[in-house]
Amino acid sequence: MSDQSNGGGAGMPDSGGGNDIVNLGWGERIRDSLVAPLIGLVLFLGSIGLLFWNEGRAVAAFAALDRGARIVVDVAADRVDSANEGRLVHLSGRATAPNPLIDDATGIGGPGLLRLERRVEMYQWHEHKSDKQIEYRKEWSSSPQNSDSFRNRQGHENPRMPLRDAALVNAGVALGGFAIDPRVTGEAEPLEDLPVATMKPANGFRPAGDGLYQGQDPANPRVGDLRVTYRAVKAGDLSVVAAQRNGRLLPYPTPDGPAIALAQTGFWTAPEMFKTARDHEVALTWILRLVGCAVMFFGIVLVFKPFSALLGGIPLLGDLFDVGVGLVAFVIALPLSLAVIGFAWLFHRPLLAVGIFAAGAGIAAAIVWWRRRRVLAPAA
Repeated sequence: MSDQSNGGGAGMPDSGGGNDIVNLGWGERIRDSLVAPLIGLVLFLGSIGLLFWNEGRAVAAFAALDRGARIVVDVAADRVDSANEGRLVHLSGRATAPNPLIDDATGIGGPGLLRLERRVEMYQWHEHKSDKQIEYRKEWSSSPQNSDSFRNRQGHENPRMPLRDAALVNAGVALGGFAIDPRVTGEAEPLEDLPVATMKPANGFRPAGDGLYQGQDPANPRVGDLRVTYRAVKAGDLSVVAAQRNGRLLPYPTPDGPAIALAQTGFWTAPEMFKTARDHEVALTWILRLVGCAVMFFGIVLVFKPFSALLGGIPLLGDLFDVGVGLVAFVIALPLSLAVIGFAWLFHRPLLAVGIFAAGAGIAAAIVWWRRRRVLAPAA
């Protein structure tokens, strides 16, 4: 590992076997930070859009699920009843997959699989930037790293990633007397790890650990080596909520929300499946809220980056300024995120929002009245 600095410019890293560190001079840090406010503004505005969109997405999703839970009907899986044509139906039974599902890229798969998900990682150089230095590290990643955009490309070249993540769905799945549309099969959960040790992969892959490996030595990976793991849903007991059309189970369209297509391994009642779907939506909604708040926080921090870089050359003062910026960003991002969410509720759920605001105003008025009464009581 090299650790070099040339004052005002970046030191050339040692591109040998380990990680490389390039220290940045004060002038370079200031120059690089000038574009940060623009990026920060984009992130700030993007976070507002994300938070607002997420509330609308959640409203539509919950409305669709509530509607589906009211109109769904239970049907038998062994035969198709034409009286339920076009309706949202729930059924449980034995799912079969006569046709094998195989990933042509690696040769992995076989009969009895409903879904197959491939995760690919490549060993490659990563560029990690901080305020004072750039570090180049070799790491496994499922996202290709474009080495052409690196500050120091020499010695850190990454090859093109030849294989990416993929989701494969068996098109020949049946549930009793019904054929299942691949869009419904693709929703089947949960996915489980697929052992590949006994399989015979193709195209230069070989079993290694819990997955496949393409390269010389898994214990000593080189840039460009690949490792692949699989998860799958196997044929067996399956419960589905979907639309019945011409003997097929298809996603059920809703007037103002996403289509309904639920599939879970095992025997589940319709209320249980809708509860699971709602729980997933609640979790996703909160995750996106936290992501939006975090993006807003980092956007505000980046706006102050030129000042942070300018003071970074002054011992202690620069660190104190960074801490202050972090506190200011937190104080702004959290309440502003809540305000955006509240406004989104007012836009997407006007009746509920008005009710909440009215309740809040009523509580505030009651507190004011109670405090005023306590103040006037001794005088009386």
